[in-house]
Amino acid sequence: MQKLQRAGYSKVQVENTIERLRSLNYIDDKSFAIEFARQAVVRKRWGPARIEQSLLNRKLPTSYITQALNNAFPKGEDETAREALARFKKSDRRGTPLQKKARAYRHLLGLGFSPSGIHDILADETFGVEK
Repeated sequence: MQKLQRAGYSKVQVENTIERLRSLNYIDDKSFAIEFARQAVVRKRWGPARIEQSLLNRKLPTSYITQALNNAFPKGEDETAREALARFKKSDRRGTPLQKKARAYRHLLGLGFSPSGIHDILADETFGVEK
């Protein structure tokens, strides 16, 4: 809204335009939050914390963010974290098993997965060494 006003549009013009876009369902924060979270999981393999922070940065209501996260992770974050770990392991070939595990932990943490969830997932992984 402020950008349009700084560009020289009057407050009335901006409000009328925004109302028209809302009536056509072109502006819908709830739908945006749900679709953003879904795409972040599918395309980027992001975890809940990273998605939540990104949506908070866009100043969306927390109720929309909560609903988006519930839709994106209906059974929890483990499945997505395992997929992200599998993708990471394909590209990480250097170092000792302990170094690989530490890098995997940092990678998953950076994607926004919970430390406890990462710990549970990595407990099952061998990183090239048999248990």
